[in-house]
Amino acid sequence: MDFQINYGHSIIFGNFNADMLIDTYDSMQLNNFVDSAHSYCVPYQATYHLRDLLDLCIVDDSIKITGFGQHGMAFLSTTLYRHNLIYIRYSIGIRHSDRFVMCQNFKFFNEEIFFSEIQSLDWSMLIEENSIDR
Repeated sequence: MDFQINYGHSIIFGNFNADMLIDTYDSMQLNNFVDSAHSYCVPYQATYHLRDLLDLCIVDDSIKITGFGQHGMAFLSTTLYRHNLIYIRYSIGIRHSDRFVMCQNFKFFNEEIFFSEIQSLDWSMLIEENSIDR
């Protein structure tokens, strides 16, 4: 991506509010952006429960993606929001240096426990909030 020349990796996640499953002005503009930036749009299924593919992940190189998917999430799939959670697995080469880097080890991550814990939380304050900045 020419606009990201100072970075080794570029990943853009977002709700673009353009149905990428059909040709519309918005979807064609997004496709033109992806093509002109020599990027790759991850091919998810519809991510909005009413039918549309709205949530996208655009990366600088498809070869760096080792996997991707989507999940319906209780707090994102309410009457108001109805979106799936999208994700990618991304390959990043690590250069050795004298820096100490701490990271989370997901080797023993239990997806069922994680989803159970998320669903047991009270999300009402988040769902009822009108401002994303809060």
